[in-house]
Amino acid sequence: MVKLKGAAKQQYIANLFTRIAGRYDLMNDLMTAGLHRRWKHQTARLTASGLKGKALDIATGTGDLALALSRC
Repeated sequence: MVKLKGAAKQQYIANLFTRIAGRYDLMNDLMTAGLHRRWKHQTARLTASGLKGKALDIATGTGDLALALSRC
């Protein structure tokens, strides 16, 4: 396996995420039998418990955790 560095590595990773982005949630649904949605909802509920105000989801991915937080 070739070890990429610098710009070549960044481009490889960007291309990888571009290819899978449209199917990411579907793959999570299939791999976890939909449980990842429950995990995210529970994480949001626990995170927001007793807190008020705005939340910032760093490296949000597809945004479903941020959406779950917005519903708490």
